[in-house]
Amino acid sequence: MNAPQSQEPPGWIGQDQPASEARLIQARLEKLERLRSKGVDPYPARFKPTATSTSAKSRLEEAERSAGEGARVESVRVAGRMMARRGMGKAAFVDLKDSAGGLQVHLRTDVLGAEDALLDDLD
Repeated sequence: MNAPQSQEPPGWIGQDQPASEARLIQARLEKLERLRSKGVDPYPARFKPTATSTSAKSRLEEAERSAGEGARVESVRVAGRMMARRGMGKAAFVDLKDSAGGLQVHLRTDVLGAEDALLDDLD
C-alpha cells in the first residue's frame, strides 16, 4: 500500500507556513534577542525625529549649493523603515523609507565605532 499523500506542497511546515518563512522568522527573532542582550530597545516607546527624508535631503542640497560638495550639515534624526542594507567592507549603505519619501544613507565603520556591530542585527 502507498502512504497517504500530503496535501501541503513540498517545503511547507505545518498547515500555513513555508519552511523559508519559518527560517526567516526564526532569524529575526534571534536578531531581536541579540539587540536586547546588547541593551538596545528595538521598539522604544518614544522617538522624536527632527526631519523627514525629503527635508534632510533639502538641507544637504542647500548646504552643498552654498559651500560646495562635501559640505557638512547638522545631524538629523529620521524615522523610517530600513528597506535594504548593503555592506561594502568598512562601509554600508542603507535605503530608508518614510512617509515623505526615501533616502540612501552611507554608514562608515570609522564614524559609527562600536555601534557598527549593531548593523548585522538590523532588518
